[in-house]
Amino acid sequence: NMYSTSQGITTIMLRNVPKKYTAWDLVYELERYAARTSFDFVYTPWDKHSVTNMSCAFVNFVRSDVASLVASRMDGMPWACAPNRLVKIKPAHVQGLFVNLQRFHSEVAVRGVV
Repeated sequence: NMYSTSQGITTIMLRNVPKKYTAWDLVYELERYAARTSFDFVYTPWDKHSVTNMSCAFVNFVRSDVASLVASRMDGMPWACAPNRLVKIKPAHVQGLFVNLQRFHSEVAVRGVV
């Protein structure tokens, strides 16, 4: 199981996200599988040219066992507002709240300069 708690995975990457989903839409979707207090970071990168998300999102969970449970339940399921699209999940390359906040802050700072 790639979501084994022994691997300490807390951050997952969701792919095939409906293009019009905002971070709040994703939060509402996640609440179908876990309490809002079980995750502490949701990031949906946006394409500034098309004004839609980039069809992916990153979520960090407070505990790896909850990340594993949510990933195993959501993976392959249809999105609530786009039933023709299936959720695809894999462990994110960047793990943990602090590192994700640093990365997010760096991307925002770079975009602000460009």
